[in-house]
Amino acid sequence: MMATYDYYDIVGELISNKVIPKGDEFDFEMSPTSLNYSRYFQFCQENLSERCNDYNIQPAKFYFRESFEVNARAGFKNKYYVIAVNKGTIHTLYDFFYNQNNIFEESELADFNQLNAILDVPVGYFMYQSATLFTYYHELGHLIQFSNIIHNEVIPELWLNEQYDNSVDNFDFTKHIYEFDADVHAANSVCFHPIDLWSNLDDEYKTLGNLEKILSLTLASVFSYFMFLMKNKNEEIYYNKYTHPHPLIRITYILTAFIDVAKIYYPTISQQNVINDVFKVTTILFKKSKVENIIIEYQDKLFKEYQNITDYISLILEKIKDDPTLVVNTVHKKQ
Repeated sequence: MMATYDYYDIVGELISNKVIPKGDEFDFEMSPTSLNYSRYFQFCQENLSERCNDYNIQPAKFYFRESFEVNARAGFKNKYYVIAVNKGTIHTLYDFFYNQNNIFEESELADFNQLNAILDVPVGYFMYQSATLFTYYHELGHLIQFSNIIHNEVIPELWLNEQYDNSVDNFDFTKHIYEFDADVHAANSVCFHPIDLWSNLDDEYKTLGNLEKILSLTLASVFSYFMFLMKNKNEEIYYNKYTHPHPLIRITYILTAFIDVAKIYYPTISQQNVINDVFKVTTILFKKSKVENIIIEYQDKLFKEYQNITDYISLILEKIKDDPTLVVNTVHKKQ
């Protein structure tokens, strides 16, 4: 039986050891969605404490930050490895996905609505879970990177944020490499959740079509999350700029990594079917919400820029070879 973790004990420990300042933490107890916070915290802290002993990141702690901004971060300070997710991330993703669950009843997404009857959670809630799980696994990737860096250097403190900083051009190609590495780790890790969900369906519902739809919902969740992280949502596709690769570059290599894992177990999955549904779902989600609809424009850009995108990904792949700080060269090569 897994342990139950006390959020307030962990926050108190981080404050008393001067890892985070008092007031940085979010007290979710009185939140109307406190159960979402509690479940997510328990999953993340359990995973950090009980399943990550091979990553050399102990002690590792998780907490929520008192900020309405959609953001998350990973850090190392005073010998603690820390993942923090802003309360704004939880609120925004929950409102965007779960509160729009009725859109799957509309004709454009009618083929997805049947999943509401056969999954153990509503489709919108599954998308919310997928986005937050990806967030956690991405930040975990950064913690593993930090551990590998610290093994070779004496560094007292490290932090990486997920919010796109495109206010000034402070480009560093190494940052793009670390984001790629954390994204691939998250894609590999989160892929097992929709596969597990599908494998537990009744036999009559375990069709290839349903598997592809569940996988596409997971990827659509990740893509949507990236949209919320961008401050300038009309940004043209860029390459050697800013702190993070452009979302279309990220979703391109994440989709490939994600599908590659799924195909190990189910080789007949159609990548084209999945990517078509990713854009279909995200387009309608943004169209029906009050959030600026930029997906259709991005879809056009993806096809126009596809060769440049793949060339940039190839450049990243060339540069990551044998880098001992990256998850793909340590954890993944051992698996």
